[in-house]
Amino acid sequence: MDISIIIVTWNTRDLLKNCLDSIFKTIHGINFETFVVDNGLIKSENFKNSENKSAYLYSLTPRGLEEKTKATYYLLRRKMDDYERLETEIRQLKKEAGVVDTSAETQENIPS
Repeated sequence: MDISIIIVTWNTRDLLKNCLDSIFKTIHGINFETFVVDNGLIKSENFKNSENKSAYLYSLTPRGLEEKTKATYYLLRRKMDDYERLETEIRQLKKEAGVVDTSAETQENIPS
């Protein structure tokens, strides 16, 4: 590897995209790798206290993007499953307690 490019970002999607586009359009004939460090407030404290700081980097290679996409998909799927389980549990508890559901979703299904 001839060069490693590390970009620190926080809530700057458009600027990051422009930066990466510029890098990929202008660098030719050099082996390089690109890392993006999300410098978000929540992660910054964890990063500061971590002994393995490289764990907070991810490579913007096809494989790195694929792994990030898969991780995001599985996280979203788990959150949706959790939501659906909680929604079912809330409906059951309301039924057991004799509470009439007046949520917007239920209201839409009530005939006029």
